[in-house]
Amino acid sequence: MLTLKFTVFGGCEIHLPGNATLPISTRKNKALLVYLAMSAGQPQLRGKLTALLWDRSAEEQARASLRQTLWSLRKTMAAADADILRANADLVWLETDSFEVDAVRFQQLLEQNTIESLQQAVGLYRGDFLAGFSLREESFEEWLMSEREHLRERAMQALRRLLEHYEAQDELEAGLNISRQLLALDPLQESAYRAMMRLYWHNGQRSSALRQYETCARQLRDELGITPDPQTRELYQRILNNQPAQHPPVAPERLSNIDTGVQTIHYCYTPDKTRIAYTSIGTGPALVKAANWLSHLEFDWQMPVSRSWLDTLSAHYALTRYDERGCGLSDWSIDDFSFDAWVRDLEAVVDAAGLDRFPLLGISQGGPVAIAYAVKHPEKVSHLILYGAYARGKFVRDPSPRARAEEEALIQLIELGWGQENPALRQLFTAMFMPGGSAQQQHWFNELQKMSTSAANAARFLREFASIDVQQLAQQVQAPTLIMHAREDSRIPFAEGQLLASLVPNARFVALESNNHMLLDSEPAWPVFFQALKAFIDTPTPMLGAVAGDDPASSFAVDSNPPAPSLDKTETILIVDDDPQIRELLAEYLSNNGYQILEADSGQTMRQQLATQTPALVLLDVRLPGEDGLDLTRYLRQHYDLGIIMVTGAGEVVDRIVGLEMGADDYVAKPFDLRELLARIKSVLRRARNPR
Repeated sequence: MLTLKFTVFGGCEIHLPGNATLPISTRKNKALLVYLAMSAGQPQLRGKLTALLWDRSAEEQARASLRQTLWSLRKTMAAADADILRANADLVWLETDSFEVDAVRFQQLLEQNTIESLQQAVGLYRGDFLAGFSLREESFEEWLMSEREHLRERAMQALRRLLEHYEAQDELEAGLNISRQLLALDPLQESAYRAMMRLYWHNGQRSSALRQYETCARQLRDELGITPDPQTRELYQRILNNQPAQHPPVAPERLSNIDTGVQTIHYCYTPDKTRIAYTSIGTGPALVKAANWLSHLEFDWQMPVSRSWLDTLSAHYALTRYDERGCGLSDWSIDDFSFDAWVRDLEAVVDAAGLDRFPLLGISQGGPVAIAYAVKHPEKVSHLILYGAYARGKFVRDPSPRARAEEEALIQLIELGWGQENPALRQLFTAMFMPGGSAQQQHWFNELQKMSTSAANAARFLREFASIDVQQLAQQVQAPTLIMHAREDSRIPFAEGQLLASLVPNARFVALESNNHMLLDSEPAWPVFFQALKAFIDTPTPMLGAVAGDDPASSFAVDSNPPAPSLDKTETILIVDDDPQIRELLAEYLSNNGYQILEADSGQTMRQQLATQTPALVLLDVRLPGEDGLDLTRYLRQHYDLGIIMVTGAGEVVDRIVGLEMGADDYVAKPFDLRELLARIKSVLRRARNPR
């Protein structure tokens, strides 16, 4: 029987049947009861509750305070004929099915993901979670802010979905009402202004539509010092010029997400009962992306920077992605932020999606998670692709007190400024991720930070990232691996990508000409990345343990424990270049570093050299006069088991793409630094393929 009704949106009220208020004497008593109710009947450890509500007290004193609070609550609830509080020596809980919470019901309705359920959900959201309620306990305040921001963002996502529906149906009043609710939550939401402009325009109210643009432009100028994005300005010009009104092309597609599953959000649970949001988009072979911070399944779908990634990947693959714990649409209020927990998140999503064998993409800190998963489940991972990834977190690669102090200073800034409307402090973080981004792109990324997680969670994420160490695991990877890294990455140093490539057996390494940790579709590195990824994934690999003859398509067996590649510096390098001065320079430098050198000035002399001995690596200028260096690359890969590094011009992006597809291991662009070349040679030789 329903005994208590909790209203936690817009305040904090607890009602008895008949709408009488449960008379709770203290804020701490109320805080405990609300926390138990938000746990949906799941028993909570006494130690967890004392840490939440008495974090400044000694352990024995905190336990005594909890006992006193439970006694007081039982007395109050029994007097009101609402005795649903249960406890034993270790656990405390509320009797299941004896209470309801508007915030819990809100989330249940969102998961139904229909127009009707979304309408009901936003009707429940009457204000921020526990608005006006606070407690002078740091742990409780962190939980409160995390829940508040998470629920607020989910309300905004529901409002956006409804707005698209009303706009597609030309429902003026309903659409305007939803737009106003969105802008009340976020006055800088350009998509809401555009929707209001279109709704007014489609219904013959041109002047009202133009006024919405002026309001939008003023808000962006005053708050952020930027102008509306190109899409908003283009709409304004169409209205100003009185061109024929058009519905936004995205609205029907986004509406169909609710009905046809173009991007339907699903939920699964990890062994520790953490709820993880995931989705699949696109058609074709499966591709799984390990979660990387920052992410938000819905906002990523709208943000131009990440949408470019999603559109490109889903054009070729059925892409499954998810929000990790503490982030996006997954549970924010969780205890376990450990690396192992992130791996369990990925395991839960793969199991829920019913995937058997697939390529796995790991970006940034998603790379170490992908590595751990690939080692734990080698039978499932056909290919491993890593971008901007690393084996060592900052505290591991530089354990000095100075480095730790620098990272802690950044974390403290984030704790102060993460959730503020003014993005100044978040901009510091944005500058590390995309220093080459435009003002609009950086504005979007600033918003992603605010919406993806809470300040407290952001700090916890960064401390865990800094402690990551998968150096031993990386050496156990069995899947074919492609590693790509931006040369000037200001978030994860290029050298960390090279180190990772030297650790993973048989990994192929591709350097990208970029300074962005998050690649942008406007830079030359963008097509290089996706062409290399596609060429790599589209190369079939046999199942681990397959024996020649078991599968008609397989002509070789795979050794699940391949021998380590030789690191002997007496290995031979063949330099193929028509310029004698370059050959002489390279020969002298490399021989001084312990390598034996062969030289060739053409494809013909290269073949002659190869007829007598096979070097460990060929350094090939792909612009040999009168010859096709890319054909030579193909020839080398087809006939010899050796490393191949292409030498290209600075702007020869196409040559790099095609050469990598034909089997080159890496490239250097003229003019190159000799020390960098040496590092690349060492990396390729460490990853030398086993004899075929």
